[in-house]
Amino acid sequence: MLAMTTNEIIVTLGPASSDINTLKRFHELNVSDYRINLSHANLEQLENYIDLTSGLGLNLAIDTQGAQIRTFLYQELPIDLELGEPLYIVNDPCSATNHKSISFMPDQIFPQLRIDDLFRIDFDGPILRVEETNNCFHKLTCLKPGTIISNKGVDCMNRNLSIDALSERDYKALEYLNHTNINTVYISFTSNADVIKQIRTFANKKLKVIAKIENRLGIHSLNSICIEADGILIDRGDLSREISILDLPFAQRGIIKTAQEHQIPCYIATSILESLLHQGLPLRSELNDIVSNLENGAHGIVLAAETAIGKKPILSVEIVAELIHKYNMFKNSLLFADLDRNEITDHDFKIWLNRV
Repeated sequence: MLAMTTNEIIVTLGPASSDINTLKRFHELNVSDYRINLSHANLEQLENYIDLTSGLGLNLAIDTQGAQIRTFLYQELPIDLELGEPLYIVNDPCSATNHKSISFMPDQIFPQLRIDDLFRIDFDGPILRVEETNNCFHKLTCLKPGTIISNKGVDCMNRNLSIDALSERDYKALEYLNHTNINTVYISFTSNADVIKQIRTFANKKLKVIAKIENRLGIHSLNSICIEADGILIDRGDLSREISILDLPFAQRGIIKTAQEHQIPCYIATSILESLLHQGLPLRSELNDIVSNLENGAHGIVLAAETAIGKKPILSVEIVAELIHKYNMFKNSLLFADLDRNEITDHDFKIWLNRV
């Protein structure tokens, strides 16, 4: 008897996957969870996704905003910062100066800023140091130039700031979930097991809770988190902002091993098929990375931007599904037993594969 393993595919819903045909194809490819990311979707949009998917038999899930600082711009245009240029952090629009001004969300961050605090915006964006503070604004100086847009993650590089584990939007969504068929919650920036207990207490039904590990605190509390969670998701993107990117491959393997010891599944997210965000063909290194994740014990693969805003959402899922199938055949020494398998529907990729 073949020892075939069921590996899961998880997708994130967004503009690129908000049509019935795409969702039906995902369903054909046995996608397990359809995440709605509350960092990018409000309660009204959550309701719209529920209406859109009604009757399709999809397992919807919410992904909380969690404890993360984000930018908020009072203008639609991005802000470009040069080396040494000032940026003002304000607590309301009336405090905005004639200079370049933004806010940090949530509001509880504003009073915590201190002189010499260092902030990095997004993965490779501007780095800023706090030079002056008062009740109306904080003046920061740009140490590394770059561009700022709204709703991008912000890291305080020199110390931990106090941020609620769940945002106001999270609480509203969780309350709304009590009246829906959604039973799966992904917790962003899980720093300890308390937030898992908090969500279970808040819900009036049994939930599957997946803890996302994306900061140092989550790594330090990993054993206690694994005891309370139904699964672990490694967000390699946000985690690489907290630990050295050179340490990331080893942290990933260590987290997978710990999840295995607790007999709960571990999923991998971020930069899975990032090339398909803007082009039609994947990188060979991306394909190898997916297989390596499975070999290292990952229970499933999570597609985020690839299916939310990517150029090829269906192809992204097809590629992961095909690699999972081939990996399981390979484990059973049957890699070349189904050479006629042809599950790829993307025409350009079929040509690349010489399957037309």
